[in-house]
Amino acid sequence: MGRLRPLLTALAGLAAAPFAAGQVPAGTRYSFQVVPQSGGTLTANTISYTPGVQLKLDVYLYQSLGSPNFLASEGGLFSGGTRLTFGTTGQVAAAGNSVASIVPNPGFDDTGSYNRAVTSIIAEFRAPATLTGPDVDGFNRVRLGTFTLDTPGTTGTTVQAGVPSYSNANLTNGGNSIVYAATDSSVVYVLTPVAEPAGLLAAATSLMIGLKSIRWRVGRLGSC
Repeated sequence: MGRLRPLLTALAGLAAAPFAAGQVPAGTRYSFQVVPQSGGTLTANTISYTPGVQLKLDVYLYQSLGSPNFLASEGGLFSGGTRLTFGTTGQVAAAGNSVASIVPNPGFDDTGSYNRAVTSIIAEFRAPATLTGPDVDGFNRVRLGTFTLDTPGTTGTTVQAGVPSYSNANLTNGGNSIVYAATDSSVVYVLTPVAEPAGLLAAATSLMIGLKSIRWRVGRLGSC
């Protein structure tokens, strides 16, 4: 019965859904958004990060064309997934080259059924939900999951989120697959390393040495 519950829920949703299964409204398109959670800052389509500091990226699915918002009317996603593609090998990588670097939105609560994969150039996942998955947030988008990246490179690269290789990766709570509606060209984000300012570091080091010298002199004078 446990595994039948998602099917029964999906069927119940279909009865109330304004569109039949598989029929996303004409003109509706989806795209993926990448937002730094920690370790970086986003300006326009550029993500700045410090080499050697782990970068956590949240990936969202949102409706880029069409009205009204179909994800909102469907109550969010029943299952979801995405793929991150890295532009230059060796500049960034899934943390520890491990699938543990991929954390799907906990709203997809069937953790035993996650599909995750990493290589030197991609990290991707699909996460089905037991009953219902996450709904849209205040920006009418659904957070799919979080990727943690190691950042050993110093010359920068790009990252792009898109449809994963797994079938039925983005399925609404009303039973509609929107994998093939996500045909908008997703944004290519430029990852730009920001080095520690050499001059500032040198100045701080010089200041520390100077303070130590003053303390030593004051100590000598006090002992006279």
